[in-house]
Amino acid sequence: MKNVFADKGVKNLLDQKGFTLVEMLVVVAIIAILASVFLVGLSGFRQSAYDARRLSDMQNIQTYLERYYNIHQGYPTTDLNTALRGDNILSNNQSIPADPAGGSPYLYAYCGQTTPPQSYVLGAQLSKDANAWHQGINSLNGCTLVSPSSGAQCTSFATGTPPAPGSSDYYCIQF
Repeated sequence: MKNVFADKGVKNLLDQKGFTLVEMLVVVAIIAILASVFLVGLSGFRQSAYDARRLSDMQNIQTYLERYYNIHQGYPTTDLNTALRGDNILSNNQSIPADPAGGSPYLYAYCGQTTPPQSYVLGAQLSKDANAWHQGINSLNGCTLVSPSSGAQCTSFATGTPPAPGSSDYYCIQF
């Protein structure tokens, strides 16, 4: 039987070890391109995840407020952490959820002239979910802003374009 590796061309290929500099540079360039495409695509998913968390946090706050209402037959007129902790709705180691991206606090305003108030507005600064912006209310008319203490406004965008990050515009819903 003839040895297939006895041929000089095949033997020379077997004696070579490692990769050339050009081959290594090509591989590094391909990895860099794939990584940049992945990271650019990932930022959109992150913003969507933050918005989903914000809407979920608003539902949790709504649950806390409804428990408060069952006790007091109205909604709080003070800071939510203080009001809800006073009735043991929140334990000492709990607090109102914070923005997942470290942004502005959630908006809370109580509405109406009755004491205790019978309705309220919750708001969050959404970054990407344009569909939710259509469902929001446009103003805090008849409501007293509690958190943040000033400068926030409720906005509904007919164009579907959310406000720029850092603006004082909030997606708000009234209960």
